[in-house]
Parts: sequence; structure tokens; C-alpha cells
Amino acid sequence: MQLNTEKMIARAEDGVGWMIFNNPERRNAMANEMRLAMIEILTAYAKDDSIGAVVMTGAGGKAFVSGADISEFEERRSSPELIAEYNEVGRQVSAAFDKLEKPLIAMIQGFCMGGGLATALKADMRYASDDSQFGIPAVKLGLGYEASAVKALTDFVGPAYAGEILMTGRRFNADEALRMGLVNNVVAVDKLEETVMETARTIAAALSMPATERRMRWEAMMAKLRAGTIHNWFAEFIETLETAHMAMGPSLLPSVVRPLRVAGGSSLGNGGMRDLSRFVPRPVAN
Repeated sequence: MQLNTEKMIARAEDGVGWMIFNNPERRNAMANEMRLAMIEILTAYAKDDSIGAVVMTGAGGKAFVSGADISEFEERRSSPELIAEYNEVGRQVSAAFDKLEKPLIAMIQGFCMGGGLATALKADMRYASDDSQFGIPAVKLGLGYEASAVKALTDFVGPAYAGEILMTGRRFNADEALRMGLVNNVVAVDKLEETVMETARTIAAALSMPATERRMRWEAMMAKLRAGTIHNWFAEFIETLETAHMAMGPSLLPSVVRPLRVAGGSSLGNGGMRDLSRFVPRPVAN
């Protein structure tokens, strides 16, 4: 994909779309041109039926994203008008993430700070190398943090951890991030890409599964659910899907399925996620 900046890279492989932050000289600090390219990349992947999953990561092995590029602040955020323009681009980036109705994985190695952490939280899954560092140092820079970003963080880690992260501005390591529920898994640096690609390919293959195979797997899942081998909360959710499908057919199913959201501190475990109901394989007619 041709972009208007060299600081972002988009490529596809085995049904997986890659979005790579390519500003390694500044530890992938997020420049405005990168944010504009993100909108373009996410929009293209959302429309591309050959893409079954998306992975975002940082180039250079030192950082996922180290935060906003503060060297641009005077140019981009020095007046109310410029701040409003800057925030509007951020709103468009968030909207592009929301419209990506495909599983999104963040592959994190090195620094994941400030806006980089906020970006990682947009993903459905986060895999981190064991040398990764996380934090939101806004308080040390005398900056505020948007209410929506505070809520997103709190949904993942709960108010106690969110308060510690925001009020101290300290860095914390990958094991702490795992304990807080910010990442799904921590792996060795040399296993990170292999682990993420295996996961992404599995997801992409499942979403492109032929209808007959998808029906067989659906029936096998229902058999396990009825046998009581899957947690009751998930069984109830799937039974709801099946009932709606049998009554109204798959075309009306999305309008009756309530979004499944996993919020920090809920009975379903730690970590907030995007609406997962759209990723549930739909049963198909005979």
C-alpha cells in the first residue's frame, strides 16, 4: 500500500494485514502524519475481504510507540484552534479503529508509553516481549489525559491500577502489565513474532472458513456446550445466538445480539475489549 509518509508501513501476508509504526529514530513517537496514515490503513483493511486479521507493531525492536511526538507540540498544539484540529485527527483515528470489524492484535516490543499504550488498548489482544516497558507519563509533562482515554484504561485495569499509572507516571515492566490485565501474554523477544503470527493466521483462517466446515464446527461447539464442558456464561451467550438465528435467520442476528464487552474488574475477568459479538462465527443454513 502506497502511503504519503515513510513513517508508516502497511503490508499483507497470509490473510493478515500489518500496520507498522516506522519512526525508529524517535522510538516510533507518533507524528501527525503517522496518525493520518493510520486512518488510511485501517480504512483500507476494513474494506479488504482478503484480510482476516490485523497486527500492529513498531519497527526497530526498541518501541511499539513511545508516545506522541512532542517535538510537534508547538506546531500542532500551541493554540485552541490547533488543539481542536489535533484532537479531530485523533477522533478520526478512533473512528477508524471502531470501524475495523476484524480482530486486531498489538505486538509490543520495547517502549509502549502514553499514546502508544492508548493505541495498544484499541487492540483485541496484546502480546508483549519480556523486555517491554509501559507507562503514561503525562503527569510528568504537565499534560492532562482525555476522559475517554482514562475510561478505556480503567475498563482494563480497574480504578486502583489506573490511578497508580496516571498519577505516578512511572514505567512498569511486562510482568506487571500482565498482572494488571493490560496484555494477554508475555513471551521471549525471539518468540514474539512467531507467537503473534500463529495467532493471527489462526484467526484469519477461521474467519475465511468454508460454510460447510463452519457449520460442522458450530455443531461441534454446540455439542460441547450442551455437555457442559464450556463455562456457563459463554454457553448462555451462544445459546442466545442460536435461538436468534433459528427464529429470524442470520441476516437479523446482529440487530438482536447485545454487545459482549469484558470490562476490568467484572466477573468475566480483567481487561476491556471491543465488541466481540461480531467475531462469533455465524451458523449457516443447510
